[in-house]
Amino acid sequence: MTSLDAKNAHYWITVIFAGLVFLLVLNYIPAQDTVQEQIFAERGYKIVSQSESIATEFIFDPTWVPQAGESKTIDFIFYDANNTQIYVSEVKNNGQMTYVNLKFSSNYNKEGGKFVTSTVIHKDNGQLNYSGVLIKPRFYDVQNNEELAMEYSTGIGPDDLITLGFGKNEMEQFSGKKIAVKLSNLNLVQYRKI
Repeated sequence: MTSLDAKNAHYWITVIFAGLVFLLVLNYIPAQDTVQEQIFAERGYKIVSQSESIATEFIFDPTWVPQAGESKTIDFIFYDANNTQIYVSEVKNNGQMTYVNLKFSSNYNKEGGKFVTSTVIHKDNGQLNYSGVLIKPRFYDVQNNEELAMEYSTGIGPDDLITLGFGKNEMEQFSGKKIAVKLSNLNLVQYRKI
């Protein structure tokens, strides 16, 4: 075996070994979804505090509203703090109602941290349960700062989807206007590894 062949064999053994180590480490790093599930179930994590204290807002662009019977993917990020992004994901129009879906994307630290959610985590008889926060959306006509009516909103957890629903009357009131959407009472959760 020549010196060149020995160097080449050593190189490939090193590359293969490094690849195996990388795959082994990757296999033991829990995915973000797994960490979220563990935090919400308090398996290996302790929820230190919760506070329905986060408020945010965004400008709803009337060009986001699709034709009746259609939907539009928007992906507009309007909140980026506390290891969480909140964004307008999709707008649907069924001809009677217009639905605006807001989603959350959190980056969970395996050692502990905080994130914002539309869910309150509570224990009933030792069992963990979830409920949506009482979101208080308010809508304002950007041109004249007039508060506008709305149909309803819901927060569903722990997958964090908020749906704002507008009927025909509201959409006529909003027609062609940029609307300031103000949300309050989102839940700030602090957790740590135990």
